[in-house]
Amino acid sequence: MEYIMRKTYLCLIPFLCIPLLLCGCGTLSFEKRFQEPKSSLKKRVMITPLWDKAGLGNETTERLTELLAEWIYATGHAITYKVPEDLVAEGNPKVPSFGIPGNKKLLAYASEHGMNMVLTGSVGPVEKEEKRKGIWPFRKTVASYQISVTINLIEADSGTVLLTNVETDSLEMDVEEEEFVDKNWFLQEFKQKLLPKILKRCVKPIKGILSREPWKGVILSADGYIQISAGKDVGVTPGHQFVVYAPGKVVEAEGGRMFHISWEKIGKIQVTQVGETTSFAEPISGRGFHTGQKIVSID
Repeated sequence: MEYIMRKTYLCLIPFLCIPLLLCGCGTLSFEKRFQEPKSSLKKRVMITPLWDKAGLGNETTERLTELLAEWIYATGHAITYKVPEDLVAEGNPKVPSFGIPGNKKLLAYASEHGMNMVLTGSVGPVEKEEKRKGIWPFRKTVASYQISVTINLIEADSGTVLLTNVETDSLEMDVEEEEFVDKNWFLQEFKQKLLPKILKRCVKPIKGILSREPWKGVILSADGYIQISAGKDVGVTPGHQFVVYAPGKVVEAEGGRMFHISWEKIGKIQVTQVGETTSFAEPISGRGFHTGQKIVSID
């Protein structure tokens, strides 16, 4: 009997260890998730007006775009800017269905004016779907009206798409009641309730990218003093350091635009004097600093 009892206890030991192993895995995952590098400097984000494919009207899309800009600014990781009207007018016809701009001038303008990223987006057309819901024998047919928002976050300098996110929501009602509902009611529900709720969900992944991506800028001048494209507006203070990279291999993209596909680390610089949108820095290692070289914040 004693032998049997001991054997039982020994058999239970592996099962008792399972919760401990699971807890251990959870702890490792938790720690790993919070060890991701984050940037302390705010990103300059140029936001294009949402492309209206749902027939909401200019007033509504402008209000929704402003709402999105306010929420992105409220994350504490970005400064938001509007796109000039002439670039908006030229770019909209070239925006494909997934919302990424085909207007090269927009990205070039954003890069030349010190933007880190460009945010584009579109509100998709309303789509209707009928489906059966409920438990037999009480099943009924409902009409589901769906609307979606597509958001893209693009690096201004390289044109790299950092994030593409599609969020969808819907309104449902009995098919039998549908014919008695004013169509404008649906539109007002989308404008006032569903779309703001969808945009709020869009902000979370945007915030994640803004916090994780390193802050990148350029050397504006290296004639005697090193002037860089980071200032008080993004959170730079005296003593802040940047790694400097010189361009390496260059490739020509469609349309003749040139892209650097490799960069060589040549040294570090430290900020000595901070201005509103630019700062002056001095070398602390390396040499050969020139206008146009890329800088990456050390956080």
